Amino acid sequence: MLGRKGSCLSRGNSAYKNIRSKLVPADKDQGRFIPETELLNLLTDDFIREALQIKGEKIIDSRLIDFIKNKACKVFGILIYIDVENLIEDFFQCGFGDEKLPLDIKTGAEDVDVDRFRDTQWLFLSPIFKEGPFRCHIHRQAPMPFVDTECKSERESNFSVVQEWHIHRDHLSSFHYKYLANEPHCHPTVAIKELKKLGMSSDEFTAIAERETEALETLRKAASPHLIKAIAYYIQDNKHYVMFPWAQHGNLRDFWKCDPPTLDSQYIEWLIAQFHGLSGAACELHGKKEILWRHGDLKPENILCFDAQDVVASSEERSKFCQLVIADVGLARKHDTATEMRSHATKTHSGTIMYEPPEADISLSSPRSRRYDVWSLGCIYFEFLVWVLYGTQGLTYFRNDLSETSRFYIVETNSTTGRKSAQLSSPVVAWTTWIRKDPRCPENTAIRGLLELIVNRLLVVEVGTKHTPSVIHECDPSKPANPSIVRSSTSRFSLDPRNDDTAPNRADSEEMYTSLGDILGKAGSSNHPEMIWLKFGPAPKGYPSSHGTRLDPNTQQRRSDQGTKSFEVRQGIFCLPLSNYWEYAPDMELAHTIFADANLRSNSQRKGKPSTLCTRCHELRIWNSACIFSDTMTKLQSRCGNCDLCGLLHSVCNERDFGCESEIRFFKRGCYIFADNEPKKPILSLCTLPAADTLGITPRNVQISFPDLPEPCSTRHLNILEGWIQNCDQAHQCLPAKNTFLPTRVIEVGSERTPMVRLYCDTGGGTGPRKYVALSHRWGSPEQHSKFCTYRSNLNQFRTGIEYALLPKTFRDAITVTRSLGIEFLWIDSLCIVQDDPHDWEIESRLMEQVFSSAYITIAATSAKGTSDGFLRSRPERRFVTLIKDGQVPYFVSTAIDNLDVDVEQSELNQRGWVLQERALSRRTIYFAETQSYWECGCGIRCETLTKMNNRKASFLGDANFPHSVEAYKKGRKIQLYQNLYEQYSHLNLTFDGDKPIAIKGLESRLVQALQTQGGYGVLNSYLHRSLLWQRSGDSLRRITAFRSGAIPSWSWMAYAGGIRYMDIPFGDVSWADDVSSPFPVDESLLTISHGLDSANKPLSISVRTWDVKEAQSGRIIFDEPDCALERPLRCVVIGTSKDLIPQHFVIVIALVSRNQKPVFERVGVGILLPGDIARSQGNYLIELC
Repeated sequence: MLGRKGSCLSRGNSAYKNIRSKLVPADKDQGRFIPETELLNLLTDDFIREALQIKGEKIIDSRLIDFIKNKACKVFGILIYIDVENLIEDFFQCGFGDEKLPLDIKTGAEDVDVDRFRDTQWLFLSPIFKEGPFRCHIHRQAPMPFVDTECKSERESNFSVVQEWHIHRDHLSSFHYKYLANEPHCHPTVAIKELKKLGMSSDEFTAIAERETEALETLRKAASPHLIKAIAYYIQDNKHYVMFPWAQHGNLRDFWKCDPPTLDSQYIEWLIAQFHGLSGAACELHGKKEILWRHGDLKPENILCFDAQDVVASSEERSKFCQLVIADVGLARKHDTATEMRSHATKTHSGTIMYEPPEADISLSSPRSRRYDVWSLGCIYFEFLVWVLYGTQGLTYFRNDLSETSRFYIVETNSTTGRKSAQLSSPVVAWTTWIRKDPRCPENTAIRGLLELIVNRLLVVEVGTKHTPSVIHECDPSKPANPSIVRSSTSRFSLDPRNDDTAPNRADSEEMYTSLGDILGKAGSSNHPEMIWLKFGPAPKGYPSSHGTRLDPNTQQRRSDQGTKSFEVRQGIFCLPLSNYWEYAPDMELAHTIFADANLRSNSQRKGKPSTLCTRCHELRIWNSACIFSDTMTKLQSRCGNCDLCGLLHSVCNERDFGCESEIRFFKRGCYIFADNEPKKPILSLCTLPAADTLGITPRNVQISFPDLPEPCSTRHLNILEGWIQNCDQAHQCLPAKNTFLPTRVIEVGSERTPMVRLYCDTGGGTGPRKYVALSHRWGSPEQHSKFCTYRSNLNQFRTGIEYALLPKTFRDAITVTRSLGIEFLWIDSLCIVQDDPHDWEIESRLMEQVFSSAYITIAATSAKGTSDGFLRSRPERRFVTLIKDGQVPYFVSTAIDNLDVDVEQSELNQRGWVLQERALSRRTIYFAETQSYWECGCGIRCETLTKMNNRKASFLGDANFPHSVEAYKKGRKIQLYQNLYEQYSHLNLTFDGDKPIAIKGLESRLVQALQTQGGYGVLNSYLHRSLLWQRSGDSLRRITAFRSGAIPSWSWMAYAGGIRYMDIPFGDVSWADDVSSPFPVDESLLTISHGLDSANKPLSISVRTWDVKEAQSGRIIFDEPDCALERPLRCVVIGTSKDLIPQHFVIVIALVSRNQKPVFERVGVGILLPGDIARSQGNYLIELC
């Protein structure tokens, strides 16, 4: 039929032009297919006759026309397209119709027409997806029926790539899916999901693809409109794809980015109806017969939002509604029996960490129930409820409250038995209490019923036969259950279908569905007029925050060991916790500065031998922003010998003591790789060296940096230090505009060629800028470190000169750094203060605030244990592997060593009491730690790895004008900051305990001025009552007997050696006593710190009213010195009283310590007492508390 006998017709004929015009997309260069319906509409009798009669007037056989129209329209179109339409008669004679396509004959060089036919046929062979068949294979050359020239959007995860396309309406034959656009002139939008193979073998990938296909094919038959219905599953060019309807409003996380509309009955009814629908979908997914499924990864990202078809509202208002549909069911787990509580463990990977139930964390070897999904839905419903009531900001605050654990529960481990137990996290409890107290949510509302169902039946941690709504214990079902920390509603009519204490365990999906149906039916029925949707009105001001009583330092241990009920969790005005969660980002400013040096750039190692990788690691797109993969320690160890990356992963996970058999999920965020086991701290970082051929690697995915560290004080190291200083000088405002202060004495460091340094004594004549470096260091134990100090006997000698070689190593290193940075002077406490002159020590100690705040920079000898150690030492080698992207640019996966908490905060230097003040008052500090150098200024932390770090606590202490940043905070945050500061300081070490008030005096003076108050010794007038309610954090405090500055009153924690913490008192929910008077002046013009002595040189006293204390229950009082004998009866000072129905009194416990001329009372403890614990009729009089 086909050969070299082609027609001589030109491409100018009208038949060809008509067919060419039907190409889709309508772009001559991008057109990829001709829709079959368009071709059929074109092939009329007249069109066929015209096409075949161009060369003559011969009569056309009607049978030929019927053959073309009914059996060979595509064949005829192809022939027209290649200018041989007259050959259709040969095809007719041979009975070669469309059913024989595609033509797949391999020809020789002479068969020109065959080659053209075979190449052109694909324009006419775009697949049509019909309702019946679900699985199909599509030829690799067949064009997909998309009307777009390119995809409209794309989202990629480690497991799949999802693209948005418009598919030609005629290629979804007989489809009437509810979510597909059904306007006659609109092409439906579909999602094309490509499954990624990653490092799996063909058999492994096929098995996973088959599992997903089976799940999707089964769910196509589901009746629930809240379960996603896949359109087709197809394989093309050995790639696996699934086609879904496109969700017009994205996923639920996207939906929550905008605030909800003004609440009304229609919206609340829609909300609960959607919850009911999702629960019905879970019910259908879980099934009632022998084939059962569990989703296993329910989260907002897997709840899609389609147009709400049944909502009666304007188009603008309709955008606030949507149809929620459960998607990503390819992760569904098939249950082969009807029994939920299987005896064998679930081996499949668990879901997203935030929405995982406690059993995923505690009972790793236990089987997974379908109630796993019920917990996840409970979390989603709770978040949705917070969003509806308090908007996007409220939801953000709630998620920030959860940031410490990233879960809706916490796990505690019994220190004796090692057994784990779980309970709802305090933020969930606090927000539950907040919603219960919301005036819009009384007990007769549907929203309140929804809340009670969620917290009492869905967020129940126990899934076994023993019911406990708040606690689940590991592998010990015989242990008595703890009482719930979320109490059931006491309404006069039941919103909870199981509102009793006999509920066996977490609800299953059927109970969840039925309960939501009951709420929906009651609120929408005239038979239940007492039930309303919501008591509509304005939302209350503020948001909740978790505040648990911290009276007894052993409370947490007792609760874990004995299962006793903890104090009621309290709520207060929202205030984000001062978490120690660090944020990491590449330091691009410094990278540009460092690599601007041509010599450094040329000396950088541009090429390296690629590391050895296994198949999985070789195929990992680890630079991709959505990279996710899983492994176990055992498997990593087995591949260590053949894969450098697996070896690196095994090494860092082993250091963090991850379990051997439990699955570890690795994920990428920014330039860093994290593990689910430790989701807040990166374990690896990715970097590359600068080049013009970075091939799309961006700073968001892979930072520009070195994979290793330089030697201390090498050229590269000094370039980094100088880069920090230069960038801060030019871009920040950490230094005052003019600084002429120079300490009384400084060391003139000279140059490297000078063998001597000298003690320079300032005469006060300088008027220009005076730069000097301050050293923060440990003296170390006298047995191990030389004590090199200035005394009255060697003062004049040191003014003349000090031989550099005789100085201790730490001092020599400080001089080396100062010289290298081009700075003339260095201040070291032991050399610049005359150590055996009390008068000089007193004067200079008062200048500490100015010495450190006026220094150009402060050097912290963090890694030196004493003066003989030094801090310019080689650091541990940083491990890394070298990878090649697309065979071109080397990039590096290195161990993540940026850890200020361990390297600086927990260093021995930072355990010194004096150092906290030195750090806070220093405007800029360089920390020379064991692993690397860190920079701290008012703009955050910078690391030698060219990384930036920041968190709330560090921002407070790193404030270049400490504590100027506190002025911008509201009252609750100010209280948190100063309490955190004092708590931290109280736990630090001092060589002389009597220095406790002095070692923080400069810092406290700054704090008093910033808060515009008066105070001293850890007590501030503005927050007098809270300042007095401190408690020991350990077993006991010890009263300090001697101070350099005179006696300290007992109401100040500075009178004691040992750590303290403040009681957690709810904000806005306490009435403070008005008969507690301040010991400090109340003149607002006197923003000063008191020395703690009155005019008679006695400790300052507080005027208070006392009451006798009855025998309070154990645990309600904590004594400062438990072993100290006290005179009875004890008395108390009521500092504040809660506004609860049964009030609690926050008290200082006092005792009579002397009966001389005037009775002397001192503080001996603190407590939370009930009204019955206080004898109101006895001991009611005013005293002076010393």
